Amino acid sequence: MAAIVLRGLSLAAIYLLLVGQLSGDEIGLALACGLLVLGWSLALDRVARRNFSFSLGALAIVGRAASNVPQAIIAVAPALLWRRRGSVAQEALARGGKSGVDAGQRAAALLAISLAPDRYALRWSKRGEVVEIHRLSLKPAPGEP
Repeated sequence: MAAIVLRGLSLAAIYLLLVGQLSGDEIGLALACGLLVLGWSLALDRVARRNFSFSLGALAIVGRAASNVPQAIIAVAPALLWRRRGSVAQEALARGGKSGVDAGQRAAALLAISLAPDRYALRWSKRGEVVEIHRLSLKPAPGEP
């Protein structure tokens, strides 16, 4: 029970941190939103088919991707300022079983793909082995002038 209360208070605190001001109205909204999200997370806990377990190797993937973000922003800044161009490609994710660790590894890889400012995930295959991504490019896409 204490863990649930702590989760709800943490969610309310995150709301207040993101809002950036402390007033009676915001505290009331933080509690209401924290309670709503707490209810949603508890419902998800009851019906979730898969639990994620993140190994240090999986979290290292996300850490490396996050550390490369500033360099990637500089590299694609011109494309972000003007008309966006890009291409769609497929990338293979690590195959694995249905354990929580394997699912966590695939989730970390997908998060790492989505952290980069020059690409984002579009679709994940039903078997979870391939992800379709959009890559931002300074070159025109095929068929464009």
